[in-house]
Amino acid sequence: MCLLYVEGQRFFDFVYTIAIFAEFDLVHSIYMAEDPSRCSDQETRTREFVRLLSLYEQELSGYIVSLVPNWADGDEIAQETKLRLWEQFERYDSAKDFGAWARTIAHFMVLAYRKRSKRTSARFSQQFIDLVRHPQSLCR
Repeated sequence: MCLLYVEGQRFFDFVYTIAIFAEFDLVHSIYMAEDPSRCSDQETRTREFVRLLSLYEQELSGYIVSLVPNWADGDEIAQETKLRLWEQFERYDSAKDFGAWARTIAHFMVLAYRKRSKRTSARFSQQFIDLVRHPQSLCR
């Protein structure tokens, strides 16, 4: 069993983050004990990810929200980014800055969002817009 301590992190933000990952079966368990050396590799990896994410979560969310037109989309992208960070965590080089690595992934998640948004937005011809604006012209 392992003790997970997050210095300076607001309790509710931390619990919310854990709930998100638990919901997707990404966190199998977080244990409390006195001897962290008894943690399995998976538990150690999970603890390290949650620790790093909790340190950078607010900064990362702020970065994402600043790049998209509305808060709801930003929140959705932030959740998707956290999942992607977890999926890619084995590739993370612990000698490098986690925040920079996370922002890079977030940047690509925002680009993917923009591409999806562009594809799904309705595009009407000027003729159609004019007809909707002046429906009486259809009756002629």
